[in-house]
Amino acid sequence: MSEGMPATSHYLGIHILSTTPTKEPHMSRRVYLAMLGTGNYEECLYALEGVEAQRTPYVQVAGLELLDAKSFDAIYIISTNKAFSVHGKDLFEKIAEIANKEPEKIVINDNVNDSAVYWDWLYQIVDCVRDDDQIVFDVTHGWRMFSVVFSTAIHFIRKVRKATITHVLYGMFEQGQSKNTVFPIVNIVDFYAINEWADAIGRVVDMADTRKLAEMVGTAPDHQFGHLADPTLVDALKQLGLCLTNINVNEVATVADKALAVVKERMVGATQAERLLLESVIKAFGELAGKQGEQHYDATYYDLQQAIIKLLGKYGYFMQAFTVMRECIGSLGMTWRYINNDKKPKNSRIYAELFCRMLGNDEINWDFNDDDKVQVDKLKSMKETMKDKWEDLSNFYRALAKIRNGFDHAWTGTTMPPDITAKAQAIIKRFGEIFPSISKIVCEHRQG
Repeated sequence: MSEGMPATSHYLGIHILSTTPTKEPHMSRRVYLAMLGTGNYEECLYALEGVEAQRTPYVQVAGLELLDAKSFDAIYIISTNKAFSVHGKDLFEKIAEIANKEPEKIVINDNVNDSAVYWDWLYQIVDCVRDDDQIVFDVTHGWRMFSVVFSTAIHFIRKVRKATITHVLYGMFEQGQSKNTVFPIVNIVDFYAINEWADAIGRVVDMADTRKLAEMVGTAPDHQFGHLADPTLVDALKQLGLCLTNINVNEVATVADKALAVVKERMVGATQAERLLLESVIKAFGELAGKQGEQHYDATYYDLQQAIIKLLGKYGYFMQAFTVMRECIGSLGMTWRYINNDKKPKNSRIYAELFCRMLGNDEINWDFNDDDKVQVDKLKSMKETMKDKWEDLSNFYRALAKIRNGFDHAWTGTTMPPDITAKAQAIIKRFGEIFPSISKIVCEHRQG
């Protein structure tokens, strides 16, 4: 292996990637990697995007010629000793002639009965790549499972190296054709890019994170996934993600409607792959749509809050979910304020705060000052209206307040439960079981 190339080591069966020092400062390279088989290759004409190469039996030579062979900083041919013994000398001479450099031979083990060999193949490919490399893969010639490993390595390299895959080439040679037949070399890099776009959309769907999507939009070729590579779409989803993760509940409904409108616009004329990814966004955030409501603290408002809580729980944003749950419960007091036609109290939030204090203690322990008792007396009628559901809501609120207090104070006053995720998910589930029927009673009572 040449100086400056990443080296590998094995210790206790673990393959460790490392990088040997280089004398030159780090810089982006243009790298070509191709497989070599043992077949009887016939001299023929290859063309890439309509431009023909010189007649050659080797698709690697044609591909390098058509992509300006001299511009590559490193050329790697990967195969078995047997394939190199058959074609290596002739192929390497032809490559050196057009590239003005010797390609590097990467020999792989052909003992396919040893499952560890597949991992070695993967690591040998990864070892050829540095961060920021611009890579061309030629996957035309494969040997047994090596095509699968080579294809997997393309995805893996995107993750472990900051590398850009510019081409994934395949030569469409067919035996028995006329000598004048021109065989296309197709660039299928867009097909491999689908996993990156799926990952970017997946992050939006699974955690309201648009950073990967924004990165893809900023670096993708103009022709690639054009209905996703849209700054307007990214910004709309980013604003929705910010509303959710920062629990800006008053804006979520409006922002969600705008974002989903943009998503639906991008579906017009989209490819099937693009549509499927965009549909996953609609499925993820669809419950937030159409919930701007007609009145303050009405049934639509509570439906929206429950949808937000469900999403935050799914993302694992438990502190935010608990904050919304507490706000949602306190809002019942705000709804009751409208029932009592108390439209302009001194402090309108007092209804939410007092209601939560009522739930947090048994009635015998309620301790309110004279100023608060006016509103408390009005809220007592809600307790009577709920009847047996009051106890469920009170018990739930106390459990919620206890764990939320831990989050609020960064667990400095208590020890975080080792099963915090399970406890948080159980609380969110319980909220979904008891709250809908309670909010329904309150909202129906408001309507008279």
